Amino acid sequence: MIFGFDLFLERAYGRYWISGFLANVGWMIYWVVSTWLMVEIDGRPEMVALVQTCLSIPVLFFAIPAGAVADLYGRRAEIVPSQLLVLSGFCAVAILISIGSLTPLSILALSAVIGFGRACLNPCWQSYTALIAPKDQLKQAVAFNSVGFNLARSIGPAVGGIMLAMSSPLIALLSSILTNLGLLLFARTMPEPPETLKSGSRILGLIADGFVYVSSNTRLLWIYFSAGLFNISAVIVLALLPLLAVELFDTGAMGYGFLLSLFGIGAIIGALLQSLFVSKVGYARYLRWTFRVFAIALFMLFLSEFPLVSELAICICGACWLMVLSSLSASIQVISENEYRSRAQALFHVVIYGANGVGAFLWGVLAGLTSLTLAFAIAGGVVLSSSFLVRIPDEK
Repeated sequence: MIFGFDLFLERAYGRYWISGFLANVGWMIYWVVSTWLMVEIDGRPEMVALVQTCLSIPVLFFAIPAGAVADLYGRRAEIVPSQLLVLSGFCAVAILISIGSLTPLSILALSAVIGFGRACLNPCWQSYTALIAPKDQLKQAVAFNSVGFNLARSIGPAVGGIMLAMSSPLIALLSSILTNLGLLLFARTMPEPPETLKSGSRILGLIADGFVYVSSNTRLLWIYFSAGLFNISAVIVLALLPLLAVELFDTGAMGYGFLLSLFGIGAIIGALLQSLFVSKVGYARYLRWTFRVFAIALFMLFLSEFPLVSELAICICGACWLMVLSSLSASIQVISENEYRSRAQALFHVVIYGANGVGAFLWGVLAGLTSLTLAFAIAGGVVLSSSFLVRIPDEK
């Protein structure tokens, strides 16, 4: 079937994809609401960027232990409590809004709690793809997962922006809670392969074993290196997009949601085209040129005074973001042995979310010290320079 859509005829994968998609819609609504609330309450670039940092930094400390726990006790045992924590964070923010006690500090603190839940959830959830998708369709399954996330990135921000404009942040957060309940229901029925259910092993030993396994695999190390290079600069688009909506487009919450939707639409296009590009030019060259096209889009945001050009640039950024990260994630799942897969995927999350958190803060500070557009130009230069450092052997 064209583009591999026959994957959705597999009942387990279809349910997995839908529940993950709905949860990501709710996640994106929360992201829009929390970021926009910080714009309204404080407004400084560094504080707005810190929301992204607080959502990302917990991955540095908890993703790898979470991956070890998943490999030890099974992915389902990790996913259920992690998702419950995310839902609890949503509820706490909703309560603070309802009693009028939300502050910049509480936004950051609860975003860190929610980020902790996502840090534990994501590696287990993503590595589960390899258990339900046919091996010869695994890369397409991972790409469809990315399509689902970026479709949620298109729908969630638009819904969040509409809710902020027409109702209230509280209503938007309630929708986040509802859309995340389905993942819990699916997680309760998730099967586990017998080899993942070990007894008598120690988590610290599994973590150390995972590091040994990764450090002995040169290809995995290059994947992590490339992901970190890309994300530490590319994250500027997501971290400072609400300020871009205000300063360059003179729009409110709905405009911010619209720009995020453009980013998501670009990502969906990128997911559908990436296999064609890889087959034409080879994996390493594909990655290097995707870096460079992303850099050109950042320069477009710096130089252009026309909204349509800037909107096109955001769409291109979304396509390149998806094409880089989904191809790297798929490679990890193909390369890694099943007993190490959650830990290898967890380390990938440590790299990309750690780079997101650090990069978001640094670009926020730079934008505050200079200007928003200059920060985008400098980020473009860093991404362009990074493209010459990508050294991943072509896949056959």
